[in-house]
Amino acid sequence: MSLRLTRAAVVLCISVACVEDDHRAPTSPLGPAAQSAATPAATVTLVGAGNIARCDRTDDEATAALLDSIPGTVFALGDNAMPGGTLASYQNCYGPSWGRHLSRTHPVPGNHEYDSSTAAAGYFGYFGAAAGDPAKGYYSYDLGAWHIVVLNSVSAYVATSAGSPQEQWLKADLAATAQPCVLAMWHRPRFYSNTDTVFYATDAVKPFWNDLYAAGADLILNAHTRDYERFAPQTPDGAADSVKGIREIIIGTGGEGLDQPNTNRIANSEVNISQVYGVLRLTLADGSYAWRFMPVAGQTATDSGSAVCHHAAPPPGNQTPVAVPGGPYSGADTIRFDGSGSYDPDSATPLSYAWSFGDSSAGNGPAPVHVYRAPGSYTVTLTVTDTLGASSAPASTSVTVSGPANQAPVAVPGGPYAGVDTIRFDGSRSSDPDDNLPLSYSWTFGDGDTATGARPTHVYLASGTYSVTLSVTDAKGAASQPATTTANVSGRADTAVVVIVAGNIASCGGAQRDSVMANLVAGIPGTVVTLGDDVFPDAGYYLQCYDPTWGQLKSRSYSTLGNHDYYNGNVNGVWDYWGDRAGPRGLGYYSFDVGAWHIIVLNSNVDHVPNGVGSAQDTWLQNDLAADTKKCTLATFHQPRFFSSDTPGWTRDGSVEPFWNRLYAANADLVLNGQQHQYERLALMTPDGVLDTLRGLRSIDVGTGGESTAMPVAIHPYSEVISDAFGVLKLTLYADHYTWEFVPMPGETFTDRGSGTCH
Repeated sequence: MSLRLTRAAVVLCISVACVEDDHRAPTSPLGPAAQSAATPAATVTLVGAGNIARCDRTDDEATAALLDSIPGTVFALGDNAMPGGTLASYQNCYGPSWGRHLSRTHPVPGNHEYDSSTAAAGYFGYFGAAAGDPAKGYYSYDLGAWHIVVLNSVSAYVATSAGSPQEQWLKADLAATAQPCVLAMWHRPRFYSNTDTVFYATDAVKPFWNDLYAAGADLILNAHTRDYERFAPQTPDGAADSVKGIREIIIGTGGEGLDQPNTNRIANSEVNISQVYGVLRLTLADGSYAWRFMPVAGQTATDSGSAVCHHAAPPPGNQTPVAVPGGPYSGADTIRFDGSGSYDPDSATPLSYAWSFGDSSAGNGPAPVHVYRAPGSYTVTLTVTDTLGASSAPASTSVTVSGPANQAPVAVPGGPYAGVDTIRFDGSRSSDPDDNLPLSYSWTFGDGDTATGARPTHVYLASGTYSVTLSVTDAKGAASQPATTTANVSGRADTAVVVIVAGNIASCGGAQRDSVMANLVAGIPGTVVTLGDDVFPDAGYYLQCYDPTWGQLKSRSYSTLGNHDYYNGNVNGVWDYWGDRAGPRGLGYYSFDVGAWHIIVLNSNVDHVPNGVGSAQDTWLQNDLAADTKKCTLATFHQPRFFSSDTPGWTRDGSVEPFWNRLYAANADLVLNGQQHQYERLALMTPDGVLDTLRGLRSIDVGTGGESTAMPVAIHPYSEVISDAFGVLKLTLYADHYTWEFVPMPGETFTDRGSGTCH
């Protein structure tokens, strides 16, 4: 079947080339799509990819060469022109390659289109009317027998939530189309494999999936992750669904770069091609489609296949089967269903079974068993499909789940405790009578601080007797009664110093938050250490944009180099402004002592100042650590090793692992970074990302200095606290321990406090 479709496409593409090359203006997102009055062509071609062009590479030329020989309509799936999606990047980087096909391209906005402009001005300026309304970036059009929907997944600038203007437009557009087949495309995928140990679906685009699934859409195209991946048809919750499920294909292989091979293949991933550039060619017919991944010259990896649209007419003469779900059912929590009474009038068997259990879960087979997590009444739906592809009408039954009674757990805080200032608490003897584990722990230490975990350590700043309370909650949400113990703290004489840190600080075109932040820091005595990207867009703007606000703090400040310092060749502006407070010119790594602490400033821009084993920076770091006589050590560099991000699957960076290896071996205590535009504190870890409460490094990203913030979508498994509030981190450094406090910008309410001991 696939071969016959492919051969037909070769012949028919010639006869319909004029239709495929017709670059029609998109339907306005002000209302539902206007339907084409033209008779659909037998087949049409749709071809493209995402993550496409950058001026310092030629891989986009190789993928554009594929387009040169493929007629039809071109799609560009976002992050099309780097850096920053500026008009200059489009004209100079995208234009010479994929720009050859501008007149037949329907574009999609990606997150990097908004890097240089909150209105994606470069993207809309380059594509014009083909990109839709510049305030929205979503639109639709008809192509042959297909309805194509282009959506904007950059939720920080164009809302994607249920009830948002974009989601309401999508519902109306889907309701208005009469085309039998529907394809949707946007940049950020909901499902993707990664190199991490966990996977988190992209919730921001689930409303799109919900509406498309309800409308019986057939295919979703995404990019963002820089590889090729095809998924089996599935529901918006990621359950396999061969009857109504939508097939997702990721094509982030247009030329901008490639990700490392995925080590965590998630459910329903059928094909994953890594380290290969290429495009996806779709042959769209009336009621079906075929796909082929086409690699660039010199590569052989490919993927191809075909499928029938959900709303395609059943084969002539085939009668639809009848679903019989049985029931009604009842039970405590485990229910066995029986759909074996389903049948097909013309015996096109065996039947395939698709169950929806009413709790966002799905199953298959004639007699599945399902465990409900909560008591209640559920509506269960069964759809059956015969061997000729005809599906029954959904048939429903009911389930009443009583559920076992959940007993509350018992909190045991241990104690009483006593110590000089550092107390290790132990609530591990807490229990749950019906073993609904694991327990979650909530401590209050009597001095305003709190913690979680079974065995937290807390540093008291003053002597006295404190009342400590522990509450525990079981896996089903039942909470214990609070249990109390005491901590007797004798205290010690200790001289402390204060260090204030933040990154991503000043921008001439920003919202003037840098001025508010500078005044905030001016009221906190202590040493200031910036964590990189002190000024935007590059280091040539220190006098214009940084000095009028944070310049008042210059005499007590030290600087860490960020990636923006190297933009546009203006890195010398760092040393022109800071002098030796940014380390030796051209190097950017140095150290100094504050009180009982040794502070090391490193340069994570390793493409410019290498840090690999044996490099000058690595050798300097070894020698500096060997000469360090302080009990406590803190290091700063811009790029974090572990973090949460807005890029699916990206939660660690290998370029700074050499720093972590040296610091961990030397028993350093704290690592401070500022590259991610958020505040994030992570658990104590080894350089390999393994939890280590004895010798692990505590890393905190403070990218909240005033320029901009955003909440991530890919969450690191050992992230403890995340916020997009603006503010600075105040560290109080003692002879053998430290405390931290996130001080928010006026108007913000988030804060984070805690303490730790030196190794």
